[in-house]
Amino acid sequence: MLLTFSWSACNRSQASHTPGDTQALQTRLEALKNATPDSLRPTAFRNFYDQTPAQLRPVLLTPLLRETSALLFYQLHADTLLIPFYQGLIADPQLPDTNRATAALQLASYYAHISGDPDSATVYVASFRKYADLRNDASMAKSYALSAQIAQLRGDLPQASVALFKAIQHAEKAHDTSMMARNYGNRANIYRLLEDYNKAAADHYRANAYFKKIKDSAAWLTTTGALAADYAALNHADSAQYYFTEAEKLIAAGVRQPVAEYYLHISHGGFYVNQPFVNYDSAIHYFEKAAPLATAFGDPNTEMLYLIAATRAYAQRRPVTEDARRIAAYIPALLADSDLATARDAYYTLYMVSVAEKNADEALDYYQLYDSVRTLLSNEHNRAHIASLEAQYENEKTALTIQLQEKELRQQRTLSIIFGLGALAVILTSAIVLSRIRLSRSQEEAVLQKHFTTEILKHTEAERGRIAADLHDGITHDLLNLKNNLQQPKAASETHIDSILNDIRMLSRNLHPVMLDKIGLEYSIEHLCEQIMAGGHLFASADIDYQKQLPPESELQLYRIIQESLSNVVKHAGAVAAKIRMTSQPGHLLVSVIDNGHGFDVAEMLASKNAFGLHSIVARSQAMGGRAIITSGTEGTTITIDIPTA
Repeated sequence: MLLTFSWSACNRSQASHTPGDTQALQTRLEALKNATPDSLRPTAFRNFYDQTPAQLRPVLLTPLLRETSALLFYQLHADTLLIPFYQGLIADPQLPDTNRATAALQLASYYAHISGDPDSATVYVASFRKYADLRNDASMAKSYALSAQIAQLRGDLPQASVALFKAIQHAEKAHDTSMMARNYGNRANIYRLLEDYNKAAADHYRANAYFKKIKDSAAWLTTTGALAADYAALNHADSAQYYFTEAEKLIAAGVRQPVAEYYLHISHGGFYVNQPFVNYDSAIHYFEKAAPLATAFGDPNTEMLYLIAATRAYAQRRPVTEDARRIAAYIPALLADSDLATARDAYYTLYMVSVAEKNADEALDYYQLYDSVRTLLSNEHNRAHIASLEAQYENEKTALTIQLQEKELRQQRTLSIIFGLGALAVILTSAIVLSRIRLSRSQEEAVLQKHFTTEILKHTEAERGRIAADLHDGITHDLLNLKNNLQQPKAASETHIDSILNDIRMLSRNLHPVMLDKIGLEYSIEHLCEQIMAGGHLFASADIDYQKQLPPESELQLYRIIQESLSNVVKHAGAVAAKIRMTSQPGHLLVSVIDNGHGFDVAEMLASKNAFGLHSIVARSQAMGGRAIITSGTEGTTITIDIPTA
């Protein structure tokens, strides 16, 4: 009845529709949703869409995709109805690109987060990028978040972490708090794989607080269950039990998210198996609550995860020989797919089964296999990689504060020692030592300055020679060819002229960054970062707060400093990422170029004759009346330029 009721609002001219049409569609969709049981909704929604006139379908799709998305993630008729429906939307050239992008995003999310199929997820991420507006930070955040999940499924945690930090960065730019919360949840999953449950719990807590605040019940349930699992892994039994109870309350209150419920019951059962106060009866109670959900999903991966988790408890109550055989049969494919986390859990279950069967030799073998995979999964390379990214992109202010505090403490201790030894003796000794140091430094600086001046002249002459060669051998030659072939077809002449113009533009850019004059310092720096990333050298980003405090000549000097710094990172640092940070302060402009490369000895490098780039940075800073501060260590290098603006 609801599908045929009052279609008069839709039987209008095929050329247009009115706001009344839109309101009628949305009203009837809401009525259909409220009157149809969950299990029948996919069919009802599909029929509703099919019966909608073609010119009104784009109007209907936004609310319809929202409703069917929930059903897709419940896995209600996903394979037989919803997935073909979404595939048809993506392939429909009559639909707006925004609708096709949304459908592709839903399928990519389903395969990445629910089905655990990285290959299919990759296909639909590509479709999403094809139809989405990738100039939009929110779209980029979604794309990178999915790429992170796919990399995680393939066991490539470093790649997952890189993609996830990009997702968080774009979500920040888009001011999308919901996406930020979901990315905190995604990052927590990576921490769980690395068995860093403290950080996982911190990120899940952030996400949980946000979803609770906006009353997103399904996400609230998901993150509450995840928090319980984190605290269970940390052996914080009271906190774990608190969040398990909170999640059960949400389910009792009518919140429905079958996937979250399934993982909640699996985690709750595992909690009773792995705690010192092991309670196999309670564990089996929760595994039995998860069993019908695993069967209803009809997904081989879900059934495998259930078997690995539940067999640990059932082994204490009945023979599980067949279950253990099936688990052992899964392991070669898990290792081949780099699904180390699941392989680790499978080995641990087989170890517990062997212990229950009192088979000591087999138990030892399985424990050694479990421990080796666990070590591989949480190796120091992965931990160091993620820790490095965090240090560069999240904890910079905290680290700087700690460094300043430590410096102040060292200064206070030094002063106390000096006064304790006798002020007069120290002053006299210091005066002699400082005099000698200054004399030595003056001599060294004079040598370095002479070398630096020589290098500038050499570089200047080399650049002039290169430009002269480009003009003589390139542009002059092309112009002569053009002159000698004036009778050639117009199209060929225009192509030839375009090529000459491009060569001239390139020479002009090398002589002076014209874009700086046209689009300003901020956008020129962002364009420089984009050029570096386009070259595949490293991930470069900019966080700029600039109020145009500098005159044009100083802006050019600053641009050259940043250009030289990034060039050094690409050539010498061996870094994965670099960041430019510009902060306006009263009377000062602070500019930092930060990388996470292998670092170098600053004093030794500045004293050598192979540091033309660094000396150029120092000289340009001084030319603006500022100063350059260069710090470097095993975690990377930071070049800070302090420029007075008052």
